[in-house]
Amino acid sequence: PFGGMDDLHMKRLRCVGIAEQRFAEDALRMLRCLRFAAEYELDIEDNTWSALLQHADSIRSVAIERVRAELERIVEGRHPERGVRLLAESGLGARFSVPMPIHPNIAENKAKLAILEEISTGTSDPILRWAAVLMVIHMASNAASVWMRNMTFPNRKREEVGALLKLNEELQSQLAVEAVIHER
Repeated sequence: PFGGMDDLHMKRLRCVGIAEQRFAEDALRMLRCLRFAAEYELDIEDNTWSALLQHADSIRSVAIERVRAELERIVEGRHPERGVRLLAESGLGARFSVPMPIHPNIAENKAKLAILEEISTGTSDPILRWAAVLMVIHMASNAASVWMRNMTFPNRKREEVGALLKLNEELQSQLAVEAVIHER
């Protein structure tokens, strides 16, 4: 009755009724909107996108456990690179009560998004996917551990992701030392 089949055929995502009202009723719908757009490769309809941007600050009022659950579905879903791009473009991640430090410019960084796409195509392992996302947004291992704890991630997931980030930092440091030695 609301044209949903037509929307699906046009690969368009929009709210039923007035988007501002839907997002005002439950701010988590904004994050779900990004998740559905990422997962099913849908374009967010202009009025829905405008309403999402207008109500973005209200995401702070959503329980962090609910936000984390949606983020896990985005990162561990079929197209995390699209989800990360949408989080950056909307600025929603920066407005969580525990902000996700995702710079808006990541949305234009096709190389970084391609890395996420390659990893998501190559593995469904949530630990590898989270490590990749946090590396791409330049979150250091210590900061990632604190952020994941504050976001209520399970300790095991937080520790395993942190270990991968730490390993990456050590490898990057070693490569930098070797580059300096090689220059001499």
